[in-house]
Amino acid sequence: MVSFHDVMLWRGSKFRDAAVMLRAAAKRFGETHSAMAGIGSSELEGKFSEAEQRKRRSMVDDAEDLERTFQRAAQKFDLAGESADKLAKEAADLNAEVRAKGGEVDDDGTVSGVDMGFRLGNPGPVTKEDLQDTLQEGFTKRGCLCVSKAEQFLKVVEQIYSHFGIEAWSNAIESGSNVVQLGTKGPPRSTLGAKYVNDWWTALSPEEQKEIILKHPEWIGHRDGIPADARSRANTVLLHRYLDRMEELKGKVETEGESDALFKKYGVTPGEYRAYVYNNRDHVLALAKRFPMPEDGPEALFNAQSARQRLLVFDPGKGREHVRAAIGIGDIDKAKNVMVYVPGMTTNVRDGLVGTGSGGSSVIGLERALQVSDRQHTGESAGVVWLDYDAPSWGESAPYQKNAVYYPHAANEAKERLSSFMEGVQQTHTGDPNLTLSGHSYGSLTAAVAAGRTDVQDQVAVWGSAGVNATTNDELNVLPGNTYVGAAEGDAVAASGRFGLNPDVNKNFEHFSTEKWTSPEGERYEASHGHSEYLSGPESKKSVGKTSTYNIGRIMSGNGMAAEEK
Repeated sequence: MVSFHDVMLWRGSKFRDAAVMLRAAAKRFGETHSAMAGIGSSELEGKFSEAEQRKRRSMVDDAEDLERTFQRAAQKFDLAGESADKLAKEAADLNAEVRAKGGEVDDDGTVSGVDMGFRLGNPGPVTKEDLQDTLQEGFTKRGCLCVSKAEQFLKVVEQIYSHFGIEAWSNAIESGSNVVQLGTKGPPRSTLGAKYVNDWWTALSPEEQKEIILKHPEWIGHRDGIPADARSRANTVLLHRYLDRMEELKGKVETEGESDALFKKYGVTPGEYRAYVYNNRDHVLALAKRFPMPEDGPEALFNAQSARQRLLVFDPGKGREHVRAAIGIGDIDKAKNVMVYVPGMTTNVRDGLVGTGSGGSSVIGLERALQVSDRQHTGESAGVVWLDYDAPSWGESAPYQKNAVYYPHAANEAKERLSSFMEGVQQTHTGDPNLTLSGHSYGSLTAAVAAGRTDVQDQVAVWGSAGVNATTNDELNVLPGNTYVGAAEGDAVAASGRFGLNPDVNKNFEHFSTEKWTSPEGERYEASHGHSEYLSGPESKKSVGKTSTYNIGRIMSGNGMAAEEK
């Protein structure tokens, strides 16, 4: 068990020194990668066999993987340095306060020797004062919390060391030749994760990659480890291929009637067809309008300039009520700061992701936070609205329905897909991103259970949360000081604690303000009220936005929240 007095002696400088050395090593791998990448595919052709070309392209990718691995370790060590300094200051400040009152702090954080502040017996009703902690009780709670967070810190740091060693070793050895040499024969088997998928993809020539996007988009549209541009093109092809087939079938059914032979011809079950017509068609049409197929056909997707929004997931449902999708905003693979945002109950593709203007409500909300992040001068920001899960709807609110919002079924069903998606974002990124996993309402539970399965995220941020099924930072695989919670006045969902301890009262986490606030630059921000205003636009012409939106953008930028909850 860590000692309170040991924590007072912690210094983050050692972690920062290690981060400097790791970045120097990363730079050397980057220089190696640049030198190797200078040998283009055209120079390899005609000189080496196809297998040898793939192996050499794989070696170029391995050098970039090592560069990113060392950068990631450096980023984690920097965060560890900040966390260690903050914990040491908390311990030292508390120790000074206790000693000033004539007391002392034990190794476990318990405080003794301070005036207990006993109140004389009160024969009347229990008052608010009777329920308040005495000074010593308050000190003890702070001391024990400091020790608890220090233990969480050590668990995460141990994991950082372990992950760095494993990842550096796996990237230093030769990539799996069986995966690299698959070429255009087929994709890696579904049990292989983002790293192997990326090894396969980067070993392909540009011509082979294009062939797969056009002829076999289903191989990569829903595979983590594929770069965003390629994934978006593949999903656009899949989307329009599916839409054309289902619309043609719909026309046939309207003229000929339903028949088993007709459904078999189009490779569709009756359930899938009815789900499309009665539930999913509007959502698919909305996506097709947002991500149109060029008039000149799929080939023209490679000539068009990359759009700000990318279709990173498309799953039409196939008999389920929900269409699933994920929309990327900005350059996901190159932006310094990336946030993956999971919206909550009632969010759907048509209204939450696409909308009628530049985006649906969730996309527009994340855009607002991205704008704040970009103003923090820490680098370009990008984000993903991830709806690759069945967010509970009002039609599923009956207690006997397993996807109802009262139960964690939808979140648990999605945790493997979301954790894999996060690892894919990390794997395809040029360099190490500052990566935030976030969620609103039910989406906060989905994000949190996924965070427990991966450690690529640097921060976790939730707002309007009914619980995250975790009470400590290490359960979310982030260092103390990097889990952020927001809860607006009048948000009954955030006060419910349906899925574990109410995160808004959990002292292990950081709490950002949702009240009105004036920034150091003199800009006025509005308060959020209820459950759905955290990423809303300003209501008054005198303000520039919501305090909650500003805080979320700041967290995304890596600068932490600007205004703490009072």
